Amino acid sequence: MSGGVERTPDGQFLLPGNYAERVLRLEGRGARESAKVQLLDPHSIQQQARYHGPTWLDQVMTDKVDRTHFARAHFGVEIEQAMQTRLQTLVSLGAGVRQGQSVALYEGWQNQLQRMERALMLQRIERETGRVADVARDGDRVHGVFVSRIHAAEKSYALLVHDRTATLVPWRPDMDRAINQFMAGQVSGRTTDFKYGKGVEQAVKRDLGRGLDR
Repeated sequence: MSGGVERTPDGQFLLPGNYAERVLRLEGRGARESAKVQLLDPHSIQQQARYHGPTWLDQVMTDKVDRTHFARAHFGVEIEQAMQTRLQTLVSLGAGVRQGQSVALYEGWQNQLQRMERALMLQRIERETGRVADVARDGDRVHGVFVSRIHAAEKSYALLVHDRTATLVPWRPDMDRAINQFMAGQVSGRTTDFKYGKGVEQAVKRDLGRGLDR
């Protein structure tokens, strides 16, 4: 909101006491665009420091994130401390080796973290659901009951269960209207084209020539 927030020299943001009221008035005037929130990582900074998978902290360390706007106090200090713990974690995971005061990361370390995260995620799903878990590939046709949404570090998934299988497909926000309902569709890159409801379930039943069991 223009003119509604002040930034202090140490990087803190101060909101006026009537901030909520002023925002509502601005929205009521038909502001050109509302605030947008982007999820950079589903884990806290502390969790990222020890996470067995890719993290936003990794992007900060490899200069994929502009660090010039981080204050040298508060959140900026928290990030610096977390990055030191993160380097120790990467060494313990076999993604790099210590060389004096620094850490040299091996070639392909980020791909290694992605594989590690996926394996742990599938293990957890199999343990919790008792079903064989898998990640759908680009072009796969999928169907099942959409039972939950799972946030990984770099993308989010919808979990579809059917018979003895549990399949992860790329999640998109409008999928949430189909939670706990039968869904069918096709994976297309990083998204999923889908339909849901009783009609879709009956159509899949006819195509398969057998009943579907959750």
